[in-house]
Amino acid sequence: MKEMSFIDAVNNIGEYQFPPNRFENSAGYICDLLPPMAINRILNNLENSPNSGFAHNVLFILLSGKIAENKHLNTSYNQIDVKLLLQYVSRWNEGDDANSNIEWIRQFRKDMIQYAYNDYINFPDLNIVDYLNAYYGDNKDSLICIKNKYNPSYIFEFS
Repeated sequence: MKEMSFIDAVNNIGEYQFPPNRFENSAGYICDLLPPMAINRILNNLENSPNSGFAHNVLFILLSGKIAENKHLNTSYNQIDVKLLLQYVSRWNEGDDANSNIEWIRQFRKDMIQYAYNDYINFPDLNIVDYLNAYYGDNKDSLICIKNKYNPSYIFEFS
């Protein structure tokens, strides 16, 4: 783990564009402060990432704010009361073992599921079995009705 300024991090991350087939990620929402055990799990997973020293990271994405002011709106985004989105990211080079990187993300998510639940649709994770509930929560049924009404022939399909 390395501490750096924001601008150094942007410059460091922005130096290299990763091919999409060498990238895996997942995420979970956080409602409360993370206890020390959760922080230890994050650190342990980062310290034991495959291809040590390459691009494995965790992003803490701040939420609430203006989003929380729109609780009354009927949108597909159902995670209004959460504080953070915790994103787990693995990127690897062409010669590296893709399976170990994908498994690392899967295990990271499993280790954190009691602290960081569900997922964000912009970080599709093929390993989530009940993905519709994970992405859309209580809004799932109304979104299915809308989809069936406006896209009955599956012209637009998420894959």
